[in-house]
Amino acid sequence: ALHGQAYLFHKIPHELSPHSTPPPGAYEAGFSTYKDYYTERYNRSRNGHIFDIPENGPLVEAYRVDLQTDGSYGLTSDSGAPFAPPSPFLDEKSHMFPFSFCRWVDISQHMFTLCRVYPRLLRRLTDVWRARASRMALSLPPLRDDLLIQALNIPRSGTLFNNQRLETLGDEVLKVCTSIHLFNKFPHRHEGQLDRMRSSCISNKTLLAHAKEINLECYISCETMKVMTWPYVTEDQDNSVDTSYTVIRHVKRRVPRRSLQDCMEAILGASWLTGGAEMALKAGTALGLNFGGTVPWATRYCSWRVDKGYIPPVHDSLQEHLQYEFRCPEVLEEALRHPSYLTGGASYQRLEFLGDGMWPLVPSCSNKLTII
Repeated sequence: ALHGQAYLFHKIPHELSPHSTPPPGAYEAGFSTYKDYYTERYNRSRNGHIFDIPENGPLVEAYRVDLQTDGSYGLTSDSGAPFAPPSPFLDEKSHMFPFSFCRWVDISQHMFTLCRVYPRLLRRLTDVWRARASRMALSLPPLRDDLLIQALNIPRSGTLFNNQRLETLGDEVLKVCTSIHLFNKFPHRHEGQLDRMRSSCISNKTLLAHAKEINLECYISCETMKVMTWPYVTEDQDNSVDTSYTVIRHVKRRVPRRSLQDCMEAILGASWLTGGAEMALKAGTALGLNFGGTVPWATRYCSWRVDKGYIPPVHDSLQEHLQYEFRCPEVLEEALRHPSYLTGGASYQRLEFLGDGMWPLVPSCSNKLTII
């Protein structure tokens, strides 16, 4: 009926003709006859071309179909399905066309379903392949496919999901893991020195350098997938590809620098959701970040695993108010000692540095983080 639009045939109402009056609520409502509607619609903005609207003949009732040409799909990790079945129609109401305006294509129900699912399937296969290829090439831990796919999809890819939420979580994971490592590696550095080192380790410049070093841009989904163009990616110096017939389908990847940094943090967020702190340490180490290795904190810093010491009675009210029993009296004393209290002991400033790094992540992920 219209170029670029597909409709699914419903029936031929033989009681209607172009001179019939459209019923209220129909798309053609507001015109005295269907012929007036067709004249107004098809002869508008046609560069002077006048359509011949038939006077007689049956009308065709059809529903507009969503062809789904961009391959976008939605992740449904909770249900375990890669994407939900697409809705067949764009409009709930039917459209009426003159019989002579229609071009007919007789296809089976299976082919009709395949035409609408195929772009989604191709995009899904591409995303899964890239996620698993990145996991193997970068030596990442066994992250969930859907989380890693989401972490590697940047907003410009045009999908129904992207890595922005995981990037927000990964930014806090990066800060927590770096803070704990620096706090324990440099026990004699004060808060200001630790803060400067942390700022250098988590800066965008550092993340970009590590992303370039591991060639992360090879696994990022940044292009929109159209049915007319397959995003086949090759190296610039790859002589094995005959460009005489692949030049149209060859996609040159240009990933923004900001997107590389976001993907680094999004992978950390995906690792945290997959396996908590231990998985985040493995992912951060694989990405080259300053996390101190893959050994879990509880094993690496054995001083945390101590029996509950004697807590002075003066702190009983504090424990009762917080509804928490402290295990290390020395650490508690340090946390409550102001820098102006000159007793030769350490003040709370180093622990303040550690707490500042952990605080944003603890409220939402307290079940996956165990500190003193």
